[in-house]
Order: sequence, then structure tokens, then C-alpha cells
Amino acid sequence: MAYLALARKYRPHNFSEMVGQAHILKALTHALEHNRLHHAYLLTGTRGVGKTSLARILAKCFNCEAGISASPCGKCSNCQEIDQGRCVDVMEIDAASRTKVEDTRDLLENIQYAPQRARFKIYIIDEVHMLSGHSFNALLKTLEEPPAHVKFLLATTDPQKLPVTVLSRCLQFHLKNISIEIISKQLENILNQENISDQHYEKSALEIIARAAQGSMRDALSLLDQCIAHGEGCVLENNVNMMLGGISEEKIIQLLDHIHARNTQDIINLMNIFEENGADFFVLLDMILSYLQKLAVLQFAGKDAKYCVSTQFSSEDIQLYYQIALLGKRDLPLAPDPKSGFMMIVMRMAVFNLVPSPALRAPPQQVRGRLSPASAGEGKTPQDSGDWSTIIDQLKLSGLAKLLAQNCSMLNKTEDRIELVLDASHSALLTDAAKDRLTQALSAYFQKPCQTSISVGKPKIETPSQQNRRENAEKTKSQETTLLADKTVQSLIQTFSATLVTDSITDIDTIEE
Repeated sequence: MAYLALARKYRPHNFSEMVGQAHILKALTHALEHNRLHHAYLLTGTRGVGKTSLARILAKCFNCEAGISASPCGKCSNCQEIDQGRCVDVMEIDAASRTKVEDTRDLLENIQYAPQRARFKIYIIDEVHMLSGHSFNALLKTLEEPPAHVKFLLATTDPQKLPVTVLSRCLQFHLKNISIEIISKQLENILNQENISDQHYEKSALEIIARAAQGSMRDALSLLDQCIAHGEGCVLENNVNMMLGGISEEKIIQLLDHIHARNTQDIINLMNIFEENGADFFVLLDMILSYLQKLAVLQFAGKDAKYCVSTQFSSEDIQLYYQIALLGKRDLPLAPDPKSGFMMIVMRMAVFNLVPSPALRAPPQQVRGRLSPASAGEGKTPQDSGDWSTIIDQLKLSGLAKLLAQNCSMLNKTEDRIELVLDASHSALLTDAAKDRLTQALSAYFQKPCQTSISVGKPKIETPSQQNRRENAEKTKSQETTLLADKTVQSLIQTFSATLVTDSITDIDTIEE
């Protein structure tokens, strides 16, 4: 007997054999068991998720000689003929090759006649979105009110191209992409049925195949067929990576470690290894993105990183690398060749991995106008400290009232009165409504009635807004110093006659709604 491809051999023949579409099977099972049969069904979803297979199973459910059921017998002549594609009352049409209106008219010409042997005359139209506009118009009336013995089963990968007049006449079911876990488990079951023992395949290899299939069970089975042939009956991770142009996760971890440590020579050596192994650099970039995403999720959840790099990555590092890789993926097709484009992405990650030295970091005792207990005096409350920036941080203010407070400096404070000086350049912020909101917030903060006096002038003490701008300028200057001191940046400047351009943020005042 001729060899049958796995994708055909293990095509599902009933609902119990379908995987990953439980939400649809539940609805269809209920409808069939209660004889609530619609005349037109539209099955949508990407390639290889089971649209055509589900349409054939539904045809058997409608025409099984044992009766309409969600569990067709599969043994009667109708069921067997539908499985073999030779049932005269089940017409499977490829709309991509029959797009003309004449083809649709020929199809509908005999629709009024009763089926020859089965209960229903069923029309399975695959890739229905390929029909022409005139074909849809010819189909509309029949699709809305077909004879009682006719059922339409339409399948498409692109429902957006269907006219709304067709969509409104169909009961629509969207088949989801199948998850990596479900595909991996199904591949394992199929290998066991193919008498390939667990000693001849690795679960990690099946996960790689499932990930490469991108939600398509048919694609996964085709890749599995190819992997079995490539590995001479074995499905091993190294063979799968070599076949798909990928690299083991260990190499990806090594690459990220070298990027983080800026080990230039080690990065170049890995690039040469990737090229020698015939790696697909597009796949490599996807693997880096996938790994960084897993690492970010584990960090965000506060769990130990099982997919662990040898050096500690901060959350900022991960987000930076992910963004660079994601933007690099967009630009990679524009590179002279994939390797050079991938190398530039890796170099960009290493170059922008710039952590200021401890000497250039802001003092821990004072950050953006807040006083630590060490500087404010241990045991003192914010009310006792008298620091205006600290008080503002505790006030429940937003909008203009918060901007007004941030551009004021405290001149004097008594038991029931606070005198403030508003920077003259922001005098427009002084409105009755903003002043009233600030007074109410201060009264709630001090837990007693408080009067507020605001004069306009030049504050002798920095306002919180001025302090923020100064600290931002200092931070920008320190980062610029760090960049200029970096050997990689110096090399780029010398090689390309580059100039370092920094955009200082001069005003960070914002209105929070």
C-alpha cells in the first residue's frame, strides 16, 4: 500500500478526533442533538486548523444512515463515501478554480432536485472568498432560502473579503489557531501510533515543530513527516533545528549573555557558528524575541527564571533588547543580506546596553524632590519635615491644581496658614478654582483648616518643577558623559565621524487628567 502523508492519514473523521476547537464542537453538538440545523454554515480560520475536515464531519452528521447525530457511525455507505470523497450528494467545490458566475449558475442549476441517496444535498465550498462579485450575487437568493434538502458549508481563510450580504445569511464559526501545547501533545500521540518509541523522539523537538507550525495542525504534521525523514526515523532537537534553520536555546542564551557583557569576539564567533550551521537569521531573531518574552513574563510574575541567563538581566534590559529585536525584525528584509542585518541588530543591543556607573547615579538620599528618612530626620512625619516637595507628593492633586503646586515654593508656614510664592513665568496657573483645590488638599493633609496665601514673584528656593528640570538636565549630562566614555561609542564616532546628539527634556510638567 502506498505511503499516506501524516496530514492525510490522521485527518479527523469525527468530533472526538478534532483538537483545539472545543468551543465550536460544543455548539455544533448541541445543535445536532436538538435538531436545530441551519441551512448555511460559514467556517473561518487560518490554514490547517480544520475547516474542511469539520465540513466533511458535518456532512456525515447530516447524512449518516443511523440518523442525524453528533456522532456519525462512520461505517454506513454514506459515511464511507463522504470520507472517500465520492458521495454523489456531497459536492466539494474549490472556489479558487471556479470563480466565474457561469460556474455558480451551473452549480445551482440542479439544486432544486432531491438528493439521490442521502438525506441532504450538501455543497462544501472551500475558499469561498475567491468567488467573483457576480458569483456571490447569483448565490445570494439560494443561500438565503435554499430548498429543505440543501445545506451549504462554506469555508474561508479571509472572511473580510466576503460581502456582508453573505455573512448575514450564514451561521459563522471561527476556528482558533491551535496552541503549541495541544499540537505538541497531538504529535506525541501520532508518533506513538506510528510505533516510534519515546526513545527516538524528544519532546523539546516536538515543541519546536509546534512553534514553527504557527497554530496549524496540518503544517505541524507536514513538518513532522519531514523531520522523520530527515532524522532517519528519529525526531531529535538538533535535527529539527538544523532542518528548520534554527539554533538550540542554549546558543540563544549564550548570545544574550555575550551581548549583555559586550564580549565582542564571542559574539563574532557565535555568528560564524550560526552561518556554518546554515541558520535562518529570521528564525534566530524570532527565537530571541520568544526567549526574551518568556524571561520578561517570569520576572513580571516574580518567579525564578527557569530559562535563565548566566548574568542577571534587569527588566529594563529585557524591554530594551526586545524593542531593538522587534524593530530589527521589521528592518531585516531591507538589509543587504540576513547575516549582516542580524549582526547589526546584535551590535545595536550591545551598544545601547549602557548602565551609568555608581559615581554618576543620583544620590539615594534625594530622588526627584523626595527626602529619605535619613535626611528628613528619623521619626519625623511628612507634616513635620516642612519640605514642600514631600508635601506635594502626598497631596491628592491633579490637573491645574497640581501644576500650580509644583511651580510654587513655600515661603512660610504657621499652624493654620501657608505662604507660597508662584514662579512668575507660570502666573497663568493661579486661578481661583486651582487655589481652592490646593487649599482643600492641604487642609485634608494637615487634618485641620488651613489658609493658603499665594504671591507671584521669583522664588528664592527651587520649586519642585525647577528641581525636576535641574535633575533631568544633570541626568542627561551624566548619561552623555557615560556614552562618550564608552569604547564602542568612541569607535563608532571615530569610524563614521559620528556626532552624539542628545535631546534634553527641559520641561516635564504635565497635566494629569
